[in-house]
Amino acid sequence: MSKGRIEEIIDLYYSKKVDEDNDYIIALDEEVEVKVMNQSTGEMSLQNIKEVGTTIDLLTPYGDLITKERAEELNPDNIDNKLFWKYAVKKFPYYSISGYGNCKSEEDVNKANLNLAIWNGLIPKLKEKLKSKPNSKVLEIGPGYGNVFNYITDNHQGCNYLAIDINPLFYYDGLFECDGKTIPEELGGNFDFIFSNNVFQHLSKNQRESYYKDIYNKLIYGGEFVFSNFLLAEENKDIDSLWSYKDEEGNVYSTFLSQLTPVDSYEELADTLNDIGFSIKVSLKQNAALIKCIK
Repeated sequence: MSKGRIEEIIDLYYSKKVDEDNDYIIALDEEVEVKVMNQSTGEMSLQNIKEVGTTIDLLTPYGDLITKERAEELNPDNIDNKLFWKYAVKKFPYYSISGYGNCKSEEDVNKANLNLAIWNGLIPKLKEKLKSKPNSKVLEIGPGYGNVFNYITDNHQGCNYLAIDINPLFYYDGLFECDGKTIPEELGGNFDFIFSNNVFQHLSKNQRESYYKDIYNKLIYGGEFVFSNFLLAEENKDIDSLWSYKDEEGNVYSTFLSQLTPVDSYEELADTLNDIGFSIKVSLKQNAALIKCIK
């Protein structure tokens, strides 16, 4: 896909922002019928609305099945990912890094993402590792504006923290630009702990598997890889409100500015990670999972 087409799609969302300072709400040309969950009762109802969250796919009518052509159009395997993310963050500096609609600054985004990492269990896992081995060599994939970086530098100064990002957003001499599927060789190996918070949902299956293999090779024996991601499992597969986009074969997708990425099922993710050599443990909350992998 050309640079112009990528920018055209992101500009389409930008043109529909309701508020210049709010990345999370866009206005549709006409009302659509959506399912809305009552958070206190869990009951679903249908509502006709014109203002929707940025997560809607503007290239697919709401409720339609995703075609193979649509799924491939912005597939990370088929586009310039550095260009995509640089332009997305330029236009949507908050939504691109956090999914929480009350964020109006980088500081808000960092607070929201750190709270998410505490809620899903990632920070407790990291804290446990650094308590047992304070000088651990640690790698974060996709640090955003530095929420975990700030946490580590404030609380665990002995930690050897490194990070990689396809589009680095803050300065730190241990933050390296990467290709979005491998760990740069200059970082070496022998990592004690590698982690990522809500990044792998934006990757293609090929990119994820490339990372899994590289991570396995760069961990010490007994080292841990912990990451959060959407996951399709027996407990949530029939809850339609959690899976907005499906194709003709029943595969589900997450979406970001009309980029559709497939959601793994528990079985296929477990098989992939086990075949590489990891033993895994999964904690699931609704459609969000924390996956702990031990070499």
